[in-house]
Amino acid sequence: MLLKKRVTVGRGVPLATSSWIGNQLTYIPLIEAVAADEPLAHRILRERGQPDSVASRVVQAVLAGLSGNARDSGEALLRARSEFAPEHEFLLELLPAFILVETGAPARAAAPLGRARRSLARSADPCGKALLLLLQAQSVLTRRRPVAARALAADGQRSIPPGEEHVHLRTYAALVHATVALEAGDLPGAEREFQVAARARSGIIAARVDVLRARLRFRRSPDGRAAAAADLDRAINRLTVIGAARDLGLACLERALQAGSEPAGSAAHWLARAKSHLASSGGPRDLRALRSACDALEQRLSPPAELATDGTAVGRLAVATRELSAIEEHEDLLAAIPRLALVACPGTGAHLVRVRRDAPPEVLATSGAEISLRGGALAQRVLQALPTRGSPAVSDATSMAILPVGHAEDGVALIVDRVSAMHRIGEQDLERLAIFASFAAVLLVRASSRAAVREATARASATLAAIRDPAVVTDERGTVRALNSAAAAAMGVKREEAVGRRFDELPGLSPLAVALDGFPRTVEMVPLPRGDVMMRPHAYEGGMVLTLRNAASAQTIDKRAAPSFARFTFEHLIGQDPAFVEVAELARRAAASDLPILITGESGTGKELLAQAIHNVSEREAAPFVGVNVTAIPRELVESELFGYEAGTFTGARTGGMPGKFELAGRGTLLLDEIGDMPIEMQAKLLRVLQEKIVHRIGSAAAVPVRARVIATTHRDLAQAVGEGGFRLDLYHRLRVLHLHIPPLRERKRDIRPIAEHQLKLYAESARRGPIRLSPVTAAALEAYDWPGNVRELCNVIESEASQLLPGEDVISRVPRALLHIGTEAVERAPAGPVLPLEEVERRACVDALRYFGGNVARAARALGLAKTTLYSKMKKYGIEAAETAAGDNSEVAKASITKI
Repeated sequence: MLLKKRVTVGRGVPLATSSWIGNQLTYIPLIEAVAADEPLAHRILRERGQPDSVASRVVQAVLAGLSGNARDSGEALLRARSEFAPEHEFLLELLPAFILVETGAPARAAAPLGRARRSLARSADPCGKALLLLLQAQSVLTRRRPVAARALAADGQRSIPPGEEHVHLRTYAALVHATVALEAGDLPGAEREFQVAARARSGIIAARVDVLRARLRFRRSPDGRAAAAADLDRAINRLTVIGAARDLGLACLERALQAGSEPAGSAAHWLARAKSHLASSGGPRDLRALRSACDALEQRLSPPAELATDGTAVGRLAVATRELSAIEEHEDLLAAIPRLALVACPGTGAHLVRVRRDAPPEVLATSGAEISLRGGALAQRVLQALPTRGSPAVSDATSMAILPVGHAEDGVALIVDRVSAMHRIGEQDLERLAIFASFAAVLLVRASSRAAVREATARASATLAAIRDPAVVTDERGTVRALNSAAAAAMGVKREEAVGRRFDELPGLSPLAVALDGFPRTVEMVPLPRGDVMMRPHAYEGGMVLTLRNAASAQTIDKRAAPSFARFTFEHLIGQDPAFVEVAELARRAAASDLPILITGESGTGKELLAQAIHNVSEREAAPFVGVNVTAIPRELVESELFGYEAGTFTGARTGGMPGKFELAGRGTLLLDEIGDMPIEMQAKLLRVLQEKIVHRIGSAAAVPVRARVIATTHRDLAQAVGEGGFRLDLYHRLRVLHLHIPPLRERKRDIRPIAEHQLKLYAESARRGPIRLSPVTAAALEAYDWPGNVRELCNVIESEASQLLPGEDVISRVPRALLHIGTEAVERAPAGPVLPLEEVERRACVDALRYFGGNVARAARALGLAKTTLYSKMKKYGIEAAETAAGDNSEVAKASITKI
């Protein structure tokens, strides 16, 4: 059960905070993030003050994304995923999709939406399903499939259960449906859905309703411009208070587009505001809309060249450089440089190109009309201009200016063209373009550096979050620069309190500061308030990376490198059923080859036993048999377990490195148990190893030849997994060269009794007692059961019953308690016939049991599951004499009757 503390914000909109109890997360924080009037900055600060949890990180990721802070949003998302739990799987796949859609990149949301759809079956939240469909609708719309998008939006609306607690989700759904309908050109449909969405009174959703109302009014009638402008102004004011950067930029863009259609409209003002917000917080789709709007309004906003004076020209250069400096992303800068170059120096077209010798020119961005030169002529002209080290080159014949942007070796140049000979590019134009090109070059370098730093920071944060062991990064002065959740828990501190401080400034952590004083090179034992830890340091240029491990458990970790031992042979595989005998015979023949084998079958059918039997009759019998259960290895360690690693490859690595399972198997057999659950990212690497027959340890370039024979097992339907995208088709065919399918025990009933008797023999030998037999009644009950756990379940039941025999007993005569529920099923499966009274059935069962045990009342009562006195009472009731039952042994009738009872 999910319990939430609730606070009231804005106009009484309840917002679920991160102080949740329980292990379930729902869609609530995603929708409530866009339904509250409280400024996003205030809500982010409050969330940071909450106890650190997956729920808190989810809320922080959404709020940071809506405020336009992609970096903080990404870091919070990574931290949430670092504490991944199975019950969070659906939400933690839905979360990045929601953030991508809400930050203007719905096309990129297709991948996480696909993963969320696959995990939907494990989520019991119908509203989560509705939100998934609504996000899919917005993602599909970007691929120009309005019909499919509308169908998904309608399905999402229908999936929302009734109730006032889902009012925000219903408003969000109606808004999505109306927007999709408007994009598809269905104005009546959009207005119909808008009536539902118009109930929103708070938050970003209410602002979006105002923007949509303005768009509908503007489409419906030109007379509604004044009312549409008022709607947009109301939305802009609300979004300014909330601090939703992207929504504010889109509202300003819509205001600019509508103002551009008015003779005295202030389109330039609103377009500048839209640029200032979308340049840093808009997605690819938003930036394309912004560029289209700029192109559409360019003639209105930029005066013709022949009307420009020196004063206005300087002003245009200032506007262009100021706008260019507001853009931070490298790709956005490339796209803006030609467009703003035409603002600084009006022309018919501008291109940003990169030219290499002996290669055609690469166009990085364009604005306006096509330039008058192409192909080799253009490349030759640019190459001639590049060595001028910033001095522009101009052609009088075409009035074309070519200016290097950055170093000549980069080969990047800005080209501004005027096809009209009446308006050649003059010296003042060239000076302004040279200043603009130099300024653009500086901004490109700055953007590249910022992107590199951001990428390095994100990579380091992701790496740290992916490490399960406690890990701390310090600088050369011992100041903590980063740590993961596990390290914070091990040291008993909060991450925000530790970052930026030395260990001796934190309560109880002075021993760590003392241990670091000498820059240790080996593992050291350090006493901390929560127990002793083993500190393993790894120096890097500028500081240390420390891993901390609980000293009590450090000695028991990492014993998985020893090879397994193949103990089972074909003699251990008991079965007479034709289907099983055929599988065993195919396995014997397959043992003579070196081809990969795929063994499939339900859990408990004996897949690993069959793999060991194949190894023991093959020519590889004397070589190692190495088994590895893919599901038992943490996801991030699968690669190092299979392929091994070199010393010092990563923090916590063994001093001498570690060989992988392929190396340990040598010329023997490598069993990949439960291959169907291997992470999808590892499947490509495994396929390459199987194809190339070589493996590389992590951190090493040396190729190690693979000589082992690979046998894979799985209980999953791999063909179905391939169809669902959970397993690679090429790897499936590579492993399925030889396929062996072990049928379940319910399909080979005749093998149940031999397997049970064989297990009794093994138990008697291990217990050092005489042989143990099954009574016909017990054997019949075993054969009537379907055994969903297959051979493993049967062996467990047999051992349990054998262990409960009294001293001197050598027959299991009672029906196991785990199988008692099959009595009614046996009656239901019985052939149609005359229905006997219940008392007659009971009397016959008592007679048959007594006959089977030769009149021994105690043993008959035990087989019937009765007390001896109760059986005596029934004998008296039905007039059964012990003498008449001691003569015969009608075992078939007895076992049938007892089974019915």
